[in-house]
Amino acid sequence: MLDSRGVLEERQMTGKKTRMTVELAEELLTEVDTYVQEGKVESREDFFEKAAMTELAALRRDAIDAEIALMASDTAYQEEATRIAQELAAADWEAFRTGERSH
Repeated sequence: MLDSRGVLEERQMTGKKTRMTVELAEELLTEVDTYVQEGKVESREDFFEKAAMTELAALRRDAIDAEIALMASDTAYQEEATRIAQELAAADWEAFRTGERSH
């Protein structure tokens, strides 16, 4: 999963594992094996689990970005955001002035 900064958190999945078979280009597996042998990756399983987690996190971010992009053309959302900003404008200004006086 990603942390609040969008960085992949290092954690192991705790759910039930399911065995699967995957066909890969030989060059990919050879390169993964090299990193395993060098100790840079714990195992093939660890590598592919982290790769899947990274890709899933990217897909989730893309889905969130798409939702946010829709808000830009959502008239009702834009009207609500403008109304809220107008309601809070006086409080924002007062907070800014108070902060300026305390410096």
